[in-house]
Amino acid sequence: IANINSLQYIRFDNNNLSGEIPNEIGELENLSSLILNGNQLIGEIPLSLMSSSNLVSLSLNDNNLGGEIPLEIINLINLEFINLSNNFFSGIIPLDMPDIPSLYYVNLSENQLEGNISEDFCELYFVDFSNNKFCPPYPICLNEEELGNQDTTNCSSVSSYHEAQLNKMPIEFRLNQNFPNPFNPRTILSYHLPKDGYVNITIYDIIGTKVKTIVNSKQSSGQKSVEWNATDKLGKFVSAGIYFYTIEFDDFRHTKKMLLLK
Repeated sequence: IANINSLQYIRFDNNNLSGEIPNEIGELENLSSLILNGNQLIGEIPLSLMSSSNLVSLSLNDNNLGGEIPLEIINLINLEFINLSNNFFSGIIPLDMPDIPSLYYVNLSENQLEGNISEDFCELYFVDFSNNKFCPPYPICLNEEELGNQDTTNCSSVSSYHEAQLNKMPIEFRLNQNFPNPFNPRTILSYHLPKDGYVNITIYDIIGTKVKTIVNSKQSSGQKSVEWNATDKLGKFVSAGIYFYTIEFDDFRHTKKMLLLK
């Protein structure tokens, strides 16, 4: 298979495939979809696969795969869909995973993953972290179905430490996830300013082109919010898709992702 240089799509789901995923699959430079769910595959995700920059969809759910999710997953810059559910993956979620630009679907349920769940996952269209070993506090955006049951046997000391640290933290600059998300056509962007200062909030499309600046003024401290009605700087409605909003305040700069549906 690795010799078929033009191969873009591999689908062998719901068969009786066994053994490990071949390292050679990572040599397929044009591979966009790898669908191997519903088999009896073992071993770890090949590191060579993390070089498949054209990969859009990765479905490895319902196998017997294990090990940790590779930190190099951030290299899959075009990844939109990843399903690793119902395996034996352990360790923590790579911190940069929710920063993959086009990512909108993540299913990590039914594994042995631990640590904490980043609030950055709130930006995605679909997530499922149910039935793992994740420790509280959990992002407030997760509902009961997305969080499911967590084995928190080893979380008591971690949780107590985290809560103690939160109590010591001063109120700082914060950019919240837009609500609703996904949206059509209006959404609210909220943020907290620890002091008076100059604020700039700009919307960008998925390729980084500036769509519209919705805040560009000096504001007083406190909780703030602004609405975006899915229009550009000329007042025209933009097309459906993924957009980014960036806030700049003093030396702070933070970006979050949102999804416009039509």
